[in-house]
Amino acid sequence: YTEELQSRREIMNQRVIDALRDGLLDTDERAAIDQLQKDLGLSRELVTRIVEHEKRQAGRNRFCPHCGEQVDGE
Repeated sequence: YTEELQSRREIMNQRVIDALRDGLLDTDERAAIDQLQKDLGLSRELVTRIVEHEKRQAGRNRFCPHCGEQVDGE
């Protein structure tokens, strides 16, 4: 059961990362994440934590850790 839950979390995490690739979570992406949350049987609270964590990560990855300059996403 624990491995299955971890696998479902990883699927969700990757979907969130993909959705945030452009730095924004649009309405269609949010709807797809909500549907996946239901399909995977994950709690809304868990998905909210994943989304917030990945938003913070995406923001950190947009700036050079050495000079602070904004890094192009492509």
